[in-house]
Amino acid sequence: MKSEATKRFLAVALKELMKTKSFDKVTVKDLTEYCDINRQTFYYHFIDIRDLMEWIIYEDSKKIIANNKTAETWEKGYLDILVHLKADKDFFMNLYNSYSLRNLEDYLYKITFDLMESVVEEESQGKTVSEDDKKFIADFLKYAFVGLTLDWIAHGMKDDPELLIKKLANTCTGFINGALKNCRIDK
Repeated sequence: MKSEATKRFLAVALKELMKTKSFDKVTVKDLTEYCDINRQTFYYHFIDIRDLMEWIIYEDSKKIIANNKTAETWEKGYLDILVHLKADKDFFMNLYNSYSLRNLEDYLYKITFDLMESVVEEESQGKTVSEDDKKFIADFLKYAFVGLTLDWIAHGMKDDPELLIKKLANTCTGFINGALKNCRIDK
C-alpha cells in the first residue's frame, strides 16, 4: 500500500470505529485489526491516534475552504465547513462528546481563522491597518463563528446550516470593513 493510501485507509478505519466507540476508546490494535496491517505500519505513519485524528482534520480542512477564502465566497466556505461537519456527524459528535472536545475546537479555530484571515486581508487592501489589528479582527470573527458552531453541534446539528450562514452573513455585513476603518493608522 502506498503511504497516502495507507493514511487514508487508517482515516476511514478511525471514522468507522468511532461509529461504535468513543474516540478515547479506539486503540491502535483496533485500527490495525480493522485495516489488517501491523502496528509498525501504523507507527510509521502516525505517532498515535490523536496524530491520525489531527491528520484527518488537517486534510479535510485544506479541501473544504481551498477555493472559498474571499470576501465574495466566505459564506460558501463556512457553509462547506458546516455541511462537512453534518455529513461526518458521527465522527464530529463523537469528538464533541469525548474528551477530545479541545481537538474539535482546535480544528474549528484553525479552519475558521484561515478563512477569516484571508477575507480580512482581502478587505484591508488599500487601507493602512496594522497586522496586529487585522489578526485581532480575524480572531474576533473566529471566536464568534466557532462559538456559534459549537452551540449548533451541542444541539445535535438540527438547524439547517444555510440558515446559520444567513444569520452570520446578516450579522457580519459591514462588520469587517467597519472594523478595518476604525483600526486605520492614517485616520
